This record gives sequence, C-alpha cells and structure tokens, in this order.
Amino acid sequence: MSLHQVTNVVKSVARVCGLLVMLACVSASSSVYADGASNAKQAASQAIKQNGGSGEVLSVSRETTSNGKLVFAVKLIKNGRVRVIRIPRS
Repeated sequence: MSLHQVTNVVKSVARVCGLLVMLACVSASSSVYADGASNAKQAASQAIKQNGGSGEVLSVSRETTSNGKLVFAVKLIKNGRVRVIRIPRS
C-alpha cells in the first residue's frame, strides 16, 4: 500500500471515529424529551415517570434550546446518578 493510500485510509477512519463519538455523545446524553407541560410541577411529574417512577427532583428551570424550543429542565437524582430531563413547555 502506498503512503497516499494509507493516508486516505487514516482520514476515512478518523471521519468514522468522529461520527461514532458524536453518536455516542447523543446516545449517552442525559437529556430526554417528553410530552409537554404547562408548569414546573407537571414537568417534574412527567420527568419522574420517565425516570422509572422514582427519583428525587433537585431543581426545575426554564430553558430555551439551541433550536429555540422552550423547555423545562428537570434535574433528578436516582441511585446517585443525576439526570436532566427536558420537558417541552406547552
């Protein structure tokens, strides 16, 4: 294999690795979208349901996503793991 061919293979592998890392980040993200809520209490209730029906709500805040959607960010803790579940505001 020539040096040019090896370079092309390395570049292709790097692109695939980059895509896999991006996919892994999206998959491992602790943010989950659900049905809409009109207030923080509803958002917390929906987030707990999504979290298997248990967990402690640490906070609820209002956010605007990068694409302009309005959401409630519900921070939950369960078994020592903190998750942020984003519930669209209705």
